[in-house]
Amino acid sequence: MKNGYVPVIGLETHVELSTKTKIFCSCENRFGAEPNTLCCPVCMGMPGTLPELNEKAVEYAVRAGLALGCKVANVSGFDRKNYFYPDLPKGYQITQHFTPICSEGSLETPDGAVRIARLHLEEDAGKLFHDREDATLIDFNRCGAPLIEIVTYPDIKSPSQAADYISALRGVMLFCRVSDVKMNEGSLRIDANISLHRHGEPLGTKVEIKNINSVKYMEKALEYEIWRQTELLESGGVVVTETRRFDEKTGATEPMRTKESAEDYGYFPDPDLAAVILSDEYIGRLRASLPRMPEELKAGFISDFMLSDEAASRLVDSPDTAELFLKSAAGLDLAAAGLAANLINSYPAEAVFVRPERLSRLAEMLGSEEITFSVAKALLSELAASDFDPAEAAKERSLTAIRGEELKELAKEAVKGSPKAVKAYLGGKKTAVMAVVGAVMKASGGRADAEKARELIIGIIEKIGETEG
Repeated sequence: MKNGYVPVIGLETHVELSTKTKIFCSCENRFGAEPNTLCCPVCMGMPGTLPELNEKAVEYAVRAGLALGCKVANVSGFDRKNYFYPDLPKGYQITQHFTPICSEGSLETPDGAVRIARLHLEEDAGKLFHDREDATLIDFNRCGAPLIEIVTYPDIKSPSQAADYISALRGVMLFCRVSDVKMNEGSLRIDANISLHRHGEPLGTKVEIKNINSVKYMEKALEYEIWRQTELLESGGVVVTETRRFDEKTGATEPMRTKESAEDYGYFPDPDLAAVILSDEYIGRLRASLPRMPEELKAGFISDFMLSDEAASRLVDSPDTAELFLKSAAGLDLAAAGLAANLINSYPAEAVFVRPERLSRLAEMLGSEEITFSVAKALLSELAASDFDPAEAAKERSLTAIRGEELKELAKEAVKGSPKAVKAYLGGKKTAVMAVVGAVMKASGGRADAEKARELIIGIIEKIGETEG
């Protein structure tokens, strides 16, 4: 709160649904195809074509709404939002202006709940490319992709709370498996609305920042707007209603156009699409099918498996890692479950392709010190590509951990072969011991416990120091 001004922030988030086909035609809904190869007369807005609603898009919208605690409308419909943009060839967007499919939900953040006013279905526009000086290029592949737009009330009090809200929203969408929410691919885009006012005074004039594709950039854009509007108001200026964009290079927002009102769009019901009618039984069935959400799972991981907040948070970064941990930790003691979590969090890209029972066995082998963490990592990487018994593989390939006298001998040999590191350590450079530990790890092929090797090496070196002293 700068100079007594309080920011009032609301977010409109566009989430692209991961259906196989687009919302009103049978074109493939896929990112990364050659430009203008996933198009047809319907999504290109050709005269005489008729839209046909994708039932899976409706299901995904309802699942997302239920997960956000929304009320689901038994009857909703589609409307035409009339405006001209070159990336929307038919001259209007099909959306749900008058009767959204979901409304009145909420999402918790560390700074309090953020209320959700509405969640509605609509179609996406194409993508403009301004890379060339002589022309703007258009890719219509995204045109007609199914979106849900999630609109909050102006409950958000700071840029950091806005970031927490988006992070929580991404998690819910992922765990519902309705979207991959990849911001770098445009699967999640943010429009942020912000105004300033002083306590006890009326709300200020709202400014919209359009098409933000990064949580970090959203925070920076909001921080800049708080500064810009404060400076403007303090100097006697007036904040005008407008749409702005965030320049990633300068870190500033810039004017795009005067903000349109709902009347500017000339909304009216789409005559080509029937009402969407959902029974209570259908809604109840989808409600019952919802998985546990990230915050609930995280709390369970902490209470049931004694994981740290950080470890539990990383496990719920994706539904795949959370599900893998639940399955692999079943039947393990707390220590082994913690090692399973460590393996998953250290190598999530490989771990999700490993069978839970194999990951459980690796955790047990680590817990009993049959193998070292570096060997477990190597086996995990192999298990991601092909299935085998890790215990048998460790024995057959002599990967079991080196302990006792064998480890002591390796430590002695490493100290003997590292006179410069020994001298540096005795001279006060304690980090020099790691060079000797590295020699042990190399000689053992990664089968030595690095921490135990370090303890042995320090003991040997300090005895040398006592003798020389």
